[in-house]
Amino acid sequence: SIGGLPLLYTPDPSSSTSNSTKTPMIYATFPTTKMGQMTLYNTHSNASLDGQTHLNYTLDQIDDCISRITTVKYSQTVSLPNSDLSLTAHRSGIVVGGCFWMLKTSRDDTEIIISPGYHHLRERHLDPGTLSELGATPDVFITRPGGPGGLLQKLLDTSNTTTNRMGRPAPPIQRKETEGQFLDAIMSTLRRSGHVLIPTDASG
Repeated sequence: SIGGLPLLYTPDPSSSTSNSTKTPMIYATFPTTKMGQMTLYNTHSNASLDGQTHLNYTLDQIDDCISRITTVKYSQTVSLPNSDLSLTAHRSGIVVGGCFWMLKTSRDDTEIIISPGYHHLRERHLDPGTLSELGATPDVFITRPGGPGGLLQKLLDTSNTTTNRMGRPAPPIQRKETEGQFLDAIMSTLRRSGHVLIPTDASG
């Protein structure tokens, strides 16, 4: 969780060395970094308003840890220090800034893909993920349950098939009809003096 990130760089009073000397490099896309920073600000602000003091880090420490993140663009390849590995972020299509990671070794071109989530439909604010284009033949594939040999394999075998967020084949989406039904339900509730609560993810 990003909520614990400032603690990695907060000096330990019981230690003579700074935590920052033994923490790994952190890579993220620019939107992920900025939204993560806003999330930490919001968490700190809410805790302060509630009188909580257990966070153990300040706003300056949030800025410090965020400044240590190396931001990458989609399809940008970064060589990891003191290693023969290179790292590339590709669009996952789930949230703004969401990505899956492709690692390659310069020694034998072994390819590793880490993709905990993926979405292959174009949304109004998101382009579709590129997993079906780039993730078909890795040497190692790290994903959630239902991966190779399951739902994900069916997805890769039929990359032209419409799929939902869980990688399952989905019926053709009539966007206008679906949105119309959604708005009708909202307006019907409001006209009855009801309330409408719509859960959302701030990152899309």
